[in-house]
Amino acid sequence: YAKLIRMQEQAHEAALINARKSSARPSSARNSVSSPIITRNSSYGRSPYSRRLSDFSASDFSLSIHDPGHHRMEKLAFRAQASSFWRLAKMNSPEWGYALVGSVGSMVCGSFSAIFAYILSAVLSIYYAPEPGYMKREIGKYCYLLIGMSSAALLFNTVQHLFWDTVGENLTKRVREKMLASVLRNEIAWFDAEENASARIAARLALDAHNVRSAIGDRISVIVQNSALMLVACTAGFVLQWRLALVLLAVFPLVVGATVLQKMFMKGFSGDLEGAHARATQIAGEAVANVRTVAAFNSEAKITRLFEANLQRPLRRCFWKGQIAGSGYGVA
Repeated sequence: YAKLIRMQEQAHEAALINARKSSARPSSARNSVSSPIITRNSSYGRSPYSRRLSDFSASDFSLSIHDPGHHRMEKLAFRAQASSFWRLAKMNSPEWGYALVGSVGSMVCGSFSAIFAYILSAVLSIYYAPEPGYMKREIGKYCYLLIGMSSAALLFNTVQHLFWDTVGENLTKRVREKMLASVLRNEIAWFDAEENASARIAARLALDAHNVRSAIGDRISVIVQNSALMLVACTAGFVLQWRLALVLLAVFPLVVGATVLQKMFMKGFSGDLEGAHARATQIAGEAVANVRTVAAFNSEAKITRLFEANLQRPLRRCFWKGQIAGSGYGVA
């Protein structure tokens, strides 16, 4: 369809230029083009699709005809709507109940981490008690406490992941439906671009929806869990040893800054891994879709080599990324 439109535009432009050369009147340029594109037998009448080149005006193709030597296509201005966290949260509004229950599970699991640390430190201090009977009684008490907390942690971990996964999967379903609907509303020429091949679109539908799920379900769950851990740990630290708690709070921003710098460095070093994997996915998808053609030309080995060549670059980047990260961590 796109090629047909381009052929019609080229024929229209050529006819306009020839008409201007042969006639002094500018209005004769449009009337001089009368070659039909699609015609039918006169016994059937004229089809509604049998338009001639003379039926196409300059406005049909957004052509600028002020100068016969400078015809150009005018693009319509389009401004994409900026995505936001609250827009995704509104899409998850039917699952607010699940999110609330999952948040309760996340807070309990986060507080358990601080309580476990306190119990382990208490058990280590009991081993230095001089009386063996007192040591056995206290150790037994803390063992029963740890068993009870482990059972509760198993329950609340299940609640946390079950409800937050439900929220994330429902959001993934809605996002994929909206993305597919937006893809199908594009014009035919949009699919002719290499980056909009069917295999790449399928890969983007899977990957982008998974990233949205990770941004809402998994990330909020971790944020709530770590916030509860921070609150309980700071409260217990200031109650037990406020001086040591102040020292740890002073060092905490440095740890956060170092972690952020490490993530930024690794992200910049890894490069465009998503684009490289998308090209490999496109090759595999087209090969599977046209497997008969590939088999007819005995191109299995060539397709395999092409697929491997597109995976070599991300493989090298991932290798060096792991080596640099491991070396830096080992030296530190």
